[in-house]
Amino acid sequence: MSVKITIQHNTNKKATDMLNNLIKGHLGVKVGFYENNPNIHKAIANEFGGEITVPEHETTVYRKIKDSGEFAKNGRFVKKEESNFATTHTVKEYTITVPPRPFMH
Repeated sequence: MSVKITIQHNTNKKATDMLNNLIKGHLGVKVGFYENNPNIHKAIANEFGGEITVPEHETTVYRKIKDSGEFAKNGRFVKKEESNFATTHTVKEYTITVPPRPFMH
């Protein structure tokens, strides 16, 4: 699953171009990050703020059912290994808004 990250920033054109190139993977970051590292996108979103769009996807929820047919642990989720009942759900696309949290300057 890939996510789309949109950076929010009020900087000059040179800084904007640099960030856009960095996001597209055209610049290598040499200070503590590796090229094509997905964490760089998270770091930029945290530094300048941004929106992360998570596409629609499926997730599986695991629960345990007692012999009586009732949910064990009040219906709380359990680990896959402990489960004897699983349901798959579609999670619609959603957006996470990250406020600017500068840590590099």
